[in-house]
Amino acid sequence: MKKMLAGLLFLSLILISCSGNDPELNAAPEAVIEQSEYAGTPVDMGLSVYWADENLDGWYQWGNTTMYAHSYSGISGYEIPSDFLYTSIVASEYDPARMQWGGNWRMPTAKECDELMSKCKKRWTNRGIEFTGPSGETIFLTSLSEYDTSGGGLALDDYRESCVYWTASRVTSGEWKGAAMALYCDQFSLNSKASPCHEANAGRIRPVCDKKSE
Repeated sequence: MKKMLAGLLFLSLILISCSGNDPELNAAPEAVIEQSEYAGTPVDMGLSVYWADENLDGWYQWGNTTMYAHSYSGISGYEIPSDFLYTSIVASEYDPARMQWGGNWRMPTAKECDELMSKCKKRWTNRGIEFTGPSGETIFLTSLSEYDTSGGGLALDDYRESCVYWTASRVTSGEWKGAAMALYCDQFSLNSKASPCHEANAGRIRPVCDKKSE
C-alpha cells in the first residue's frame, strides 16, 4: 500500500512538472483555431518561446480582437468586457494573436517580454529595436507602435520613436492591480520591463508560440 501511494505521489509530481511552472499560461482557456496561412514564421532566439518574425497587422486595444489600421476611427471608448475574469488573456478568445493567426500562436506574457529584454543584445535604429538572442537569431520590433487615446483625442505617441507592445498579462497586486501590461522602450530605456498601460491605448502585438517539449 505504501509503495502504491508513493507511486501515485511520484506520478502526480511528474504531471505537475509537465504542466509548466508559469501559472499564467493556465489562467485562461485556450481558443483552438486552425493556423492561418498568413501567420508569421517562428524564430528560435534561444529563449523559452519562439518569437514571430513580424507583428500582427494593425493596432489593437488590450483584450479587443478588432484590428485597427493606420486610422483614427473607432478606437476611443473601449472597455474590457464586464464578464472578463482572467488575470491573463493568453491564448484565449481575447488574444488577437491566437484569434488572427491560430495554431499555437499567442500574445507573449510579461515574463516572456522581460526575458526578451534581459537576455538579448539590443541595438536601436531610427525605426525600432533589433534583438539578437543567445542563439544568434534576430527579430526587429518597429517603433511608432502606439496611438494614445487618453484625453479624448487620438495622436501619435509623443516620443515618435518608441516601441509599445502589448503583453497578455495584467498586474496582479499593488496599486495598479488589474491594469494591462505592455512592453515600452525607446533608445534611452533599452533595459525596461513590462509595465502598466491603459487598455484603451492601441498598441502593436508581436506573437510568440510555445516550444514543443522533447
